[in-house]
Formats: sequence, C-alpha cells, structure tokens
Amino acid sequence: MSISKVLSVFNREGAEGMATKIINEENSHKFSYALGFLKQEEHGLIICYKDLDNWVMITTERLLIMDKGMELFFSYSDIRTVDPAFQEEFKAGVRSVSDFTKLKLIDKTGGNHIITIEKGKPYQGLFQAIDFIYRQNRRTK
Repeated sequence: MSISKVLSVFNREGAEGMATKIINEENSHKFSYALGFLKQEEHGLIICYKDLDNWVMITTERLLIMDKGMELFFSYSDIRTVDPAFQEEFKAGVRSVSDFTKLKLIDKTGGNHIITIEKGKPYQGLFQAIDFIYRQNRRTK
C-alpha cells in the first residue's frame, strides 16, 4: 500500500477536523494510547480520536477501531465492503450527507460493524481513504 496515495485520497476527498488528524511526529504524542496497539513495523496514518475508548485509525496494515472500549481490529484483507451507513443515519434523523458520521463495514465472515467518525470533510476523507485501501487490496488478491 502506498502511504502517499492514501494520504492524497484523504486530502483530496476530505480534510482534517477537530478529532481527525494525519498522524505525524508533531502530534503523535496525543495519540500514544492508540498507537500502542500497532504491531512492529506498522505505522499509524490517520486517526479520528474522540477519547481513549472511541477512536478509528487507518494504519499501513489494518483498520483499528475502539468503540466504547471494545477493540475491533481488521486486516485490510478481512474487509469485504465499506459504505455509508444510510439506514443508521436515516434512523437517527440525519438527512444531509454532510452530517453523516457512520460507516458500515462488512467483514469477510459477513459481520456488520458500524463505525462512528467525525462528520463533514473528515467523514468524506476517512471513508474515501478506507474505500481506496479496500479496493487496492481486492485488486492485489
């Protein structure tokens, strides 16, 4: 996976926000807890960090999700699809795509997972970056 391409997709389709950041040397100390879950040789790229129990991180190898303290870590080869969670958004009364905060991920076992991220440009960027990685991984199989 090309790190520069993932970051390019994120920046082209979205942007950083209050909770969503491209991880670099200057800000990595803010995310030390989440970065502690990385494997050796794995690097964090983009994170939507709300608190210790709620964050989503795109890495060089996996999609790491901490949802209310529950770990959901996926190798990119384990992801079957990722799409906006339209049904969940509509149930919550959200009608504008610019207000969406939820993505629906289906893993290789058919399990459905709802990921909550920051709305607006961060949502667009994270969705497009995850989708790009997922599609690149599918092509290499």
